[in-house]
Amino acid sequence: MNYLSWIFFPLHRLAVVLFLAIFLAACGSGGGGGSNSNANATGALQPVIYVGNSNGAVITGANAKTLAAFAMSDFGTRYAGQVVSGVDVQTAQVSGKPIFVHIADTLQKSLKSVKLNPVNVNGVSIQDTGTVACVPSGSATVNITVDSAGDFTGSIRYSACNDEGVGALSGNIAIQGHILATGNLESITSAGTFAFTQGAQSNTFTGSLTTQYGYDTSGLPISASITATVDIRNDTANGEYIRFNNFVVKNLFGGTYSDISYDGVMCHWLEGCGLVATPATFRFQDVPDPGPFPGGLEITGALTPLGYSKLRLTGVDKNSYNLEWDTLGTGTYTPPLLQLWSNFRL
Repeated sequence: MNYLSWIFFPLHRLAVVLFLAIFLAACGSGGGGGSNSNANATGALQPVIYVGNSNGAVITGANAKTLAAFAMSDFGTRYAGQVVSGVDVQTAQVSGKPIFVHIADTLQKSLKSVKLNPVNVNGVSIQDTGTVACVPSGSATVNITVDSAGDFTGSIRYSACNDEGVGALSGNIAIQGHILATGNLESITSAGTFAFTQGAQSNTFTGSLTTQYGYDTSGLPISASITATVDIRNDTANGEYIRFNNFVVKNLFGGTYSDISYDGVMCHWLEGCGLVATPATFRFQDVPDPGPFPGGLEITGALTPLGYSKLRLTGVDKNSYNLEWDTLGTGTYTPPLLQLWSNFRL
């Protein structure tokens, strides 16, 4: 089975995820039913709880690339945080941008429709509501209150928001965060359940997402740190779930490139869970390349009698990478297997 086919493009243009309170601890026991329906009798979206393998992943040659690809290609590599403080500086990439980027992108675009600068001398909160059209179709309605300290709360309602013609997003989310005195967005946390539909493909997302932005002394964006706890269900195929728990994508902007790292827990409904780490930050050039270079990824899976099952991925150049795994946890990896970035999602 092509484990990546159902998730990459739906995640590719997704917008916010929610409801942290319903989450089980990562790699703990899953709960909830396995129903493929994403709505109840009243039409409200049903929160998703991960159903699948919650044990540590036993990493082999059969699943090493699948686990690495879910951690990287489909969840955070392609120019994370390129839309910062309402400034759209996104650059096209061969494989497109991942979920985190599109969440941040969609949130920023939605918030641009309302007043965010807390210019207020009397301590009275600023409240505003605005609707922004999604291109080519649908809309996002924002209701927000900003106090004199720059703290804001509110909500966003997406109505079949087909942003950039990729797929339709629907659902309600709660938002809160902080606006700096300069008017730049310092942080935003979202929570809710979302449905995303692309043709016959539909997925439901439940969880929370927090994005923290950094700026230089002149107010230009230099970093974005995105933390997600989210459960994902493929509503088109029975029993396919993914969980990310306290999963952090950090992005440092370098002008013509982005340095990106990944850290946190990821669970795959068949393969199980792993702790993702980035010993060597991945560099993505703004000029489209097949893959990042340099960079290195590690995933630690199941505890065996001899140690932890592991994999490591090391960029060789912008076209290829080496993949190694240590199934039994002895500390001895397989000889490096040279792979092409262009086939990374297969």
